[in-house]
Amino acid sequence: MDALAPGFEFEEPIHELQVQIADLRSQDPTAETQDEVRRLRRKLNETIREIYSSLTPWNTVRVARHKDRPYTEIISASHLTSLSSCMEIVILVMIEQC
Repeated sequence: MDALAPGFEFEEPIHELQVQIADLRSQDPTAETQDEVRRLRRKLNETIREIYSSLTPWNTVRVARHKDRPYTEIISASHLTSLSSCMEIVILVMIEQC
């Protein structure tokens, strides 16, 4: 599956900007191409914000149920790993203070 392929029809403008950015990045870096990449990234961020802030209720459901969205277990596992690392540091600091 193409990593840049749009998932839904309303994501097509996002896909087009991602392709343009990828094409520019594959070229030799010059000041002009770097400026154009920055401009397109700003436009991409604006487009993403506009599209996802104005989804229809049905499209919101479609995004929420997308097969490639992150699941709670994955997010929770990464947070728990970070939390356990923090707890280890706190325990070590407490031990040093005793």
